[in-house]
Amino acid sequence: MSKRAFLPELAMATFVSLSLAGCAVLAPAPTPTPRLILLPPRPAEQSPPASTPAPVATATAIPRPTATSSPTAAPVITAAADTGVLPRAVPTGRILVQTSSGGDIYVVNADGSGLARLTAGIDPAWSPDGTRIAFTRWDQPQGLYVMNADGSDLLRVLDMAEAKSATWSPDGRRIAFAHRDFVPAPATRRRPAGQKELWRISTVDLADGDLIDFPVDPDGYAFSPAWGSTNKLAYRGVWGPYVTDLAGPPQRLITGTLYDSPAWSLDGSRLALMVKTHDHWDLAVINADGSGLALLTQTAPFSPRPINNGAPAWSPDGRYIAFVTDREGDWKIYVMNADGSDQRKLLDMSVTYAFVSERTLAWAR
Repeated sequence: MSKRAFLPELAMATFVSLSLAGCAVLAPAPTPTPRLILLPPRPAEQSPPASTPAPVATATAIPRPTATSSPTAAPVITAAADTGVLPRAVPTGRILVQTSSGGDIYVVNADGSGLARLTAGIDPAWSPDGTRIAFTRWDQPQGLYVMNADGSDLLRVLDMAEAKSATWSPDGRRIAFAHRDFVPAPATRRRPAGQKELWRISTVDLADGDLIDFPVDPDGYAFSPAWGSTNKLAYRGVWGPYVTDLAGPPQRLITGTLYDSPAWSLDGSRLALMVKTHDHWDLAVINADGSGLALLTQTAPFSPRPINNGAPAWSPDGRYIAFVTDREGDWKIYVMNADGSDQRKLLDMSVTYAFVSERTLAWAR
């Protein structure tokens, strides 16, 4: 049973419109009570539903690759003997790519090979052992889904309206997610009684369906949760990035509001996140206690336009960060060293990033 905590009224209406831009437009009706889907033993394989929410706007059409076998190990790249150039280290592992919020979900090797479509949904996330993937859907049947790493054995584990940003607990037993909710709002001198919109972060136990709310900042608007290996949950709040756990209380890491999409390094020592700088978004890293903020990307002086960088995802070994950038016009997938050096395109594939705290990328072994 859900354990709800009262969250005070939010004063920042502009933040709501920014955070919900690009999502499906739904009438502000009370959200149905979450219902655990009682599932039979796992079937052999189920095909994912065909219908998906319409993508926001994709700059270029994304070709659907020919079906391939499961991703293979990344090849070793060596330099020619007569060039005298040292070989570039090649990232390893598998990366999930969301083409748009609610659009196709692909998997690709970290060297850019083996691109294959898995399903469609919102904000895919790897389980800690890399064997399963969680995501949500807003089209019917809506809710929280889990499938195997190759896209097989698709299961809906929770009936939940307007959920997004699924993230696994370190032990793989629970999944947290953000979701929209409405609570009664008393009348004031400026408005009649009605309903107030909130965004909560809840977690469901995959074994018994136990649903619990995370303690979040007092304004009750929490987005883009990321559950780290130290059992701390980072998220974007109204007043900046926060960390919390089920015991609470939440703690703000940095003063300021213009941060988004925190992502934990595997060891839980650092967070990569988006930072609004003037008229565009850059990427930065901070220590787990909020100290040591360091920018990783910057628009070059005299650039004809501001360059946006977003949706960071750490490599499992902590050496690299994958991200999306519009430096080429279309949004492309890039990778860089964890200190911001050697930024290069991972693969020539266009995606849509709509600045709605979406998780476009996720990286596993």
